[in-house]
Amino acid sequence: RNPRYRGLRRGDHIMLLRQHNEMIASCLRQLCRPTANRKAQLSSRGTSDTRTPSTGSAVLQVVADFLTARTPLERLRIPSVRSRIISFMRFQPLLAADGDNSDC
Repeated sequence: RNPRYRGLRRGDHIMLLRQHNEMIASCLRQLCRPTANRKAQLSSRGTSDTRTPSTGSAVLQVVADFLTARTPLERLRIPSVRSRIISFMRFQPLLAADGDNSDC
C-alpha cells in the first residue's frame, strides 16, 4: 500500500469529508467577501458607467448567493447550481480555424 494514504477508522471518512467541505466553503466565503480594492474600483467608476460586471465578479456573486442563502448547502439542488454556474462558462477554440497558430 502506498504510504501517502492512511487508514481510516469507521466514521472517520465522513468526518474528514465534512471538514474538507467546511474548508472549501470558508475559502469561498473569503473570495466572495468584498475587499477595499473592489470597493475602491466600484466607487471610482462613477454612476454614469453602465457596464455589466466582469464574469469573474458575477460568478463570485452567484457563489456568494449560494453561501448566504437560507437553504443549507447540503440541501441545494445540484442541477440548479450546475446550470447557474455553467451559464457563465464561455468555451472558445484554442486554435484558429484558418490554420494560423501563431498563439501556440
